[in-house]
Amino acid sequence: MFSSGLSMIPHFEKRAKGGEDAAYSNDNLLSVADGVGGWAESGVDPAIYSKKLCKLIGELYETRDDRYLA
Repeated sequence: MFSSGLSMIPHFEKRAKGGEDAAYSNDNLLSVADGVGGWAESGVDPAIYSKKLCKLIGELYETRDDRYLA
C-alpha cells in the first residue's frame, strides 16, 4: 500500500478540455497515460484515448476480473 495524490495541470492551450494526459490512483495502483498530441494531426483526440485508458484500468482493477490479468 502507498499514499498518493494526483494533480493535473494541463498546457494553457489545452486546458479547456482538461488536457490530454490522464491518471488513475488508489492505495495499490498508479497508472499514468501521456496523451500523444501528434495524434490530433490524424484526427484522433489524444485526451479521449488517455482518459478512457485510465478509466478502464481502474475499472479492471476494482472488479479484479482475472480474465484480464496475466
